[in-house]
Amino acid sequence: MITRTEIEQLAAYQHAEAPVISFFMDIDKGRPDEAKWSIRLKNLLNRLEEGRGDWTDAQYDSIQADMERIRQFVRDQRVAGARGIAIFASSAGDLWHTYAFPNRVGNNVRVNHSTYVRPLLRMLDRYRPQCVVLVSQDQGRLFMLTGDTGETIEERGSLVSDVPRRHDQGGWSQANLQRRHDDAVRQHLKKTADMAFTVFQQTPFERLLLGGTDTIVSEFQSLLHPYLRERLVGSFAVPISATPKTIQDRARPILRALDSQRQYDLVKQLEDQVNGGEMGIAGLDGTLEALRHSQVATLLIAESFTAPGQRCAQCDSLFSRASGQCPACGGRLVPLDDIAEEMVDQALSQDAQVVVVTSPAALTHLELQGNVGALLRFAIQSTPPIA
Repeated sequence: MITRTEIEQLAAYQHAEAPVISFFMDIDKGRPDEAKWSIRLKNLLNRLEEGRGDWTDAQYDSIQADMERIRQFVRDQRVAGARGIAIFASSAGDLWHTYAFPNRVGNNVRVNHSTYVRPLLRMLDRYRPQCVVLVSQDQGRLFMLTGDTGETIEERGSLVSDVPRRHDQGGWSQANLQRRHDDAVRQHLKKTADMAFTVFQQTPFERLLLGGTDTIVSEFQSLLHPYLRERLVGSFAVPISATPKTIQDRARPILRALDSQRQYDLVKQLEDQVNGGEMGIAGLDGTLEALRHSQVATLLIAESFTAPGQRCAQCDSLFSRASGQCPACGGRLVPLDDIAEEMVDQALSQDAQVVVVTSPAALTHLELQGNVGALLRFAIQSTPPIA
């Protein structure tokens, strides 16, 4: 599973002399068009060969060596069953990081002097662990969901408790048996809640869903550790004997809706702050200004957003357009084919949250803000646009 720390480390990698390949590919083993994987691989690597004129002989030797390693890794992972892979390679720069995923990552390849990590940010969102706990009066089952909004599922815990049955005998005996039954149910639910917290300590998850009857779920959630109650996002009715596939089918629409709503809420928050507050800024120039002031708390960027720009070789300040020297320090300006990648890298280095917006509803509103914007740590004094 990819972590934010790994992405930050990759984003920080740069080499002034060595070419760096960032390679992403869907393998899709088992799909009807599975045989197309070799054509896809060939086409991606051909794109590296098309840039031969941009590199010295020594640099191109490094690229060719990396291409051969990439070919072999793809073949190995196809046998192993991965559906998507990511590779960061530079023989000349002594870089080789590989990732295999159970879901698709897209098909892309770039070669530059730094890494291209934006697809991994999407994977980070997809790989946030989610937890589903099923409860009944005498059983508990816990599942972890990962992948694209719960594409993979793993049962991580289960228990069965000895709960006495109720009897309709009447009188004092019935009341006594009912108390014993209710106490045993509560003890069972407490043990299930403890099991959930133990799993959380081992594998922290962001969201928790509960499955069971309304009465049992209501009692169970009152016994959860406060950390887990904070992560509770919903519940659904499902029998305790449900198959993992049934649990996925019930949970995934809820998780997808939550993901879309989260993106929409953030973009609307940006919209509100841009229109009437001081804690948001939209558009390329304004967002770059916020990055230069290290004031970005959350960078919101449309998945397809690209734009040319410039980076100062001395202070790393980013500009959409500038002439001559860096307006901030007077350093040399380096042209960038896609300033969006540098924005992501700088936001990560400033410990900001980066949200790659993919939800259609959220994208509609973000497009009105220039496809990129930022929620701020605190308001900054805007400066005139750079001519």
